[in-house]
Amino acid sequence: MKVSATQNNVNASTEKIYQLIANPRNFSRSLPEQITIEEVTDDYCKFNIPGVTSLTLRIAEKNPFSNITYAAENDKNITTSIAISLQAIQDNLSSLTVEIDVAIPIFLAGMAKNPLQNLVTLIAERIKVKAETE
Repeated sequence: MKVSATQNNVNASTEKIYQLIANPRNFSRSLPEQITIEEVTDDYCKFNIPGVTSLTLRIAEKNPFSNITYAAENDKNITTSIAISLQAIQDNLSSLTVEIDVAIPIFLAGMAKNPLQNLVTLIAERIKVKAETE
């Protein structure tokens, strides 16, 4: 299942946004408060979603100022990735899209869709705010 959220008109360059999301230390600050961060390094971010799963996000793909994909390792062996794409609109104006792709069994998809949609929307909003204020 894929869900995505787009933030248009981010008042920051793709380079600035990329610098925020390309380091797990920075990216972890875009996660919701209810997620418990357990460990963050330059290579990965390990966190716990209470009552759901523990995840470790590692960078799977990087294309400077364009996109970054985090692959998730989890205790449920559910294939998960978070992809963030950037597009320049003008010099200091960009668009970003956050997409989560989770291999959820079809019978759980209905229950998971809204929480996942809320998660990607929140991550996109937080990246926008951080890019515009930091």
